[in-house]
Amino acid sequence: ILFNTNGTAPVSKFEKLLSHFKQIFLNVSIDAFGERDEHIRQGTKWKIKDKNFKDYVTLQKDLGRKKFRVEINPTIQTLNIGYFDELYDYGQEMNVIVFPQNIVNVPTKYSALNLPQKIKKQYMKKLETFQLTPVNGVLQSPKGNHKEFKKLLNEEIKKPNFLNLWPEFEEYC
Repeated sequence: ILFNTNGTAPVSKFEKLLSHFKQIFLNVSIDAFGERDEHIRQGTKWKIKDKNFKDYVTLQKDLGRKKFRVEINPTIQTLNIGYFDELYDYGQEMNVIVFPQNIVNVPTKYSALNLPQKIKKQYMKKLETFQLTPVNGVLQSPKGNHKEFKKLLNEEIKKPNFLNLWPEFEEYC
């Protein structure tokens, strides 16, 4: 069986199911590392998500990947596309695959296609050592809607720490 979770469910929820299934695959939607994840997923507390994720990984180690497998499956969107290096480092530290494959298209203001070309190039350079086919496809695309990007910035700029977390956006605010 395959489960998707945002990482807020404690490992006990999955331990209860182990006897009922031959294999459990757990895809954890962590969209960024630390404070960026808290910003993207409003209401998330990184400390809790991190603890739960470490518990999932411990269960994977105890049972083996054939019985219980954990992966990080972030969505690809404007606020995380340039920071997959941090998420990959976290995944590597946990010995877990990070597999970004879902691209946010709606709401369109979150589509990373709308990033300015200058930022796309900056992110491509930063992430060039990673094998990120879907991410590279988005960053290499000449498509984009500047109005949608500005719409996102106008909303995000009102939130605490936004420009501390995404300083590259300051010149567009």
